Amino acid sequence: AGRGVELCSRAAIFMITTHQKQVIATHALTVPLRELRRLVRLRLQESRDSIGFNIAALRCISKVANERKASFFIPDAEKVDVWAGLGLGSDVAAAMENRRGAISKADR
Repeated sequence: AGRGVELCSRAAIFMITTHQKQVIATHALTVPLRELRRLVRLRLQESRDSIGFNIAALRCISKVANERKASFFIPDAEKVDVWAGLGLGSDVAAAMENRRGAISKADR
């Protein structure tokens, strides 16, 4: 619907600017042109209001999404190894690092 308002207003502006001399010379067109102006302004304002409402809704949705994303963030200071002691996490990685360190020292 918003695209139709924009297209109609552009077409009206093009027609009026193209035939400006004829429009000025014809006094019978003043009332229809004033009505057209009023309607175009009204519809464009409705379209602007709708777009503004949609932008506000998108900003609200973005804010909620960022808050939810931030709630899953775990700072490094409070990092807890959930795999510790199970042989699936950092203890295995630490053992492999120790093994690599021991191998590299043995090669020297």
